[in-house]
Amino acid sequence: MGKKQAIFTLAILLSANLLLVSNLYAKELRVAPPSYHWKGVEPGKKIQMPVSILIKNYSEQARSYHLRARVPSEIQLNVEKGFVPIPNTDWISFEEVLVLVPAGATKRVKMYVTIPKRVKFEKAWMFYVEVKEEVPRYGYLRGKPDMFALACYLKIYLWPKER
Repeated sequence: MGKKQAIFTLAILLSANLLLVSNLYAKELRVAPPSYHWKGVEPGKKIQMPVSILIKNYSEQARSYHLRARVPSEIQLNVEKGFVPIPNTDWISFEEVLVLVPAGATKRVKMYVTIPKRVKFEKAWMFYVEVKEEVPRYGYLRGKPDMFALACYLKIYLWPKER
């Protein structure tokens, strides 16, 4: 029996004239997992998250996406009950921070955490991974100005290693 995995999707329809369907175009970004409980994280070691972040580009052209760790307050969200925000997002790193995904393709990106050994990690932490589309200043989508950058936020929970 296979595991079902939810996919977080953001799509936007853009049109210069909403009355003309022929002028309508779309772009879509999907990322997975939408959240992940990462258990057994131990300070003093660089640890790879057991699952990769999946980025799916449904556009008709290649797109670049920036990955960045964020605490909830940076994106106007509250910390969930029972958790505290990760003290330092610099402890989170990615295999790539600017990811080029070809048209209609999916890319896997590894994520790591390196908590310094001296840090007391006794209560579960949380943070978000921002996956944000890079839109060139003068970018175009199907010959029309592309003025919207899509972004998705994956919720990550870190649990200390049980002693």
